[in-house]
Amino acid sequence: MDFPKDLDPEFEVILGKAGELIWQVGPLNKKIALCHGTDGNGFAFLKLYKRTGKTLWLDRARQFAMHAS
Repeated sequence: MDFPKDLDPEFEVILGKAGELIWQVGPLNKKIALCHGTDGNGFAFLKLYKRTGKTLWLDRARQFAMHAS
């Protein structure tokens, strides 16, 4: 289930800033974990892409996928 869009413009800004923070930190040196690892961070980028339609997030998800193993 996805969180509803367009309820609060400030929330959309926060989501974008969270994605930028993940990008700035970069891939993690942890084992595979959907919720606490590079895999999960890549998934967050995919969710941002689905939500916004901005290919920036899809490109970043692909780059993170190269580090997930």
